[in-house]
Amino acid sequence: MKYEHLIQVNDPNDPAIEPLTRMQLWNGLVARAENPGEFVYGLDTMRVIKRGPGFIEREMQFGRRVINDRVEF
Repeated sequence: MKYEHLIQVNDPNDPAIEPLTRMQLWNGLVARAENPGEFVYGLDTMRVIKRGPGFIEREMQFGRRVINDRVEF
């Protein structure tokens, strides 16, 4: 199964939100991949299985359910 996230940032129609820089956005996306427990409700554990240039493979446990995925940067 292939799944991707689409995230809207810097909505020009909402002046109440301060625009993010590219570096701030990138750092946030990497933080979400490396530390999903801070962002994903119900995640019990996460461990990185493999790390390479431009990707990580991880195992995430939600109760009895285990999900293995690959994040490409």
